[in-house]
Amino acid sequence: MSLKIKKEPTVGERIRNARKKAGLTQEALAAKVNLATVTIRQYEADKRYPKADNLLKIASALHIPISQLINVRDVDVMVSDDIAIIQQLTGASLVDGNLIYPDGTRNFPLRANRHNSDFNRLNAAFDQLNENGQKIAAERVEELTKIPEYRKDNE
Repeated sequence: MSLKIKKEPTVGERIRNARKKAGLTQEALAAKVNLATVTIRQYEADKRYPKADNLLKIASALHIPISQLINVRDVDVMVSDDIAIIQQLTGASLVDGNLIYPDGTRNFPLRANRHNSDFNRLNAAFDQLNENGQKIAAERVEELTKIPEYRKDNE
């Protein structure tokens, strides 16, 4: 039995989808946020990752919360300065590596900073489980931490 993992949209895909939903062209969005059209194209093609201030401008121009643009598994390029800017401008709180926005939505940028495809696979599979499945999965991972050959301190 193979496990099918649903791929989360990237930040670029989220920008493109939100822009199209708003009925804007790349040129129109670029003009609204005072960026070059080529920059918007690069963001949407995932050739460049927007800095926090540009993400906020784009979200504002599209009339959506920034949390709809930030992909929790693709934010491996977000740095602490960007997180601080997002906190300052959105009122988000940073709790245990989670950005929690005033509307209750959350992102996990500090966890996503791990350049680890296994971590991303684990998160994607976990997200597909119902509440009971997530509880069992967490128990199994905790069991693995008790086996010396799988612990980091024994590498």
